[in-house]
Amino acid sequence: MRLCTVGMLFVSAALAAAACGSTTEPGYGGGDFATSLTSSGRVRTYRIHVPPTITPEQVVPLVIVLHGAGQDANDIRVLSGFDTVADERGVLVVYLDKAKDNTPTWTYYGFPGSNGFDDVQFVVDVIDAMAATFTIDRDRVYAAGFSNGGLFTLQLGCQLRGRLAAVASVAASLSLVTRQLCTSETVIPAVFVHGTADEAFPWNGTPDFMAVEEMWRLWADLSGCSSGPTVTDVVSQSTTVRRHDYAVCARSDRISLYAIEGGGHAWPSSVDFAASEVMMDFFERISR
Repeated sequence: MRLCTVGMLFVSAALAAAACGSTTEPGYGGGDFATSLTSSGRVRTYRIHVPPTITPEQVVPLVIVLHGAGQDANDIRVLSGFDTVADERGVLVVYLDKAKDNTPTWTYYGFPGSNGFDDVQFVVDVIDAMAATFTIDRDRVYAAGFSNGGLFTLQLGCQLRGRLAAVASVAASLSLVTRQLCTSETVIPAVFVHGTADEAFPWNGTPDFMAVEEMWRLWADLSGCSSGPTVTDVVSQSTTVRRHDYAVCARSDRISLYAIEGGGHAWPSSVDFAASEVMMDFFERISR
């Protein structure tokens, strides 16, 4: 009997599909799979969602989703609603777990903690593992992250140009330390989603993190955007969202910031505005 863990509980194979993902090896036919690989000498875990409609003959995009501090892969799967978006659009989604250690955060540039895990290499290894199992389009691999996972995603957007086509962050800003990695030679297209009343990463920044609009302007400048800025109200019902754009950029048609007026530290998933849908709209226009 195969066992998997849920918190401190061990569950049988009969319950594993619901709690931990499928007990079979990842593959086509649709479903959710909890799996692992060895990265930098350490066992790392992640979850895969496979839409039921994709086949080995199709070359499909891959989206990597990174959870916030104190969360895990299943938490961000539920929070983001990316499974539904993946099924609608025919893309593979993989949700990564941070290292199993005594820290609640990803190990990202300038904030290595004490765990010694190489999370950038983990992302690279997951891409390679997915390519070994599925027919993915290597030019359409994307990363998205929430909160602390968003911080790490922004780092990837300045460090993995050779692997990723674009990134998206929700409720996160660029640290002044990670900023050192970002140049016109390294950045890739990005879309940002942020609440103006975010208490964890304030709109106007902190001594350690850039103000949100400052980050967006920097990214647009490094991306060679030649038009803008413009501001457009994109939602006018229960939530006011303003899209800030710089356009005509070197590797994309625009670099966008979605400002949720009065929004807090959250992944927006309302009928009016769903961050996952906005990300996919952005990703679908970009290849490496």
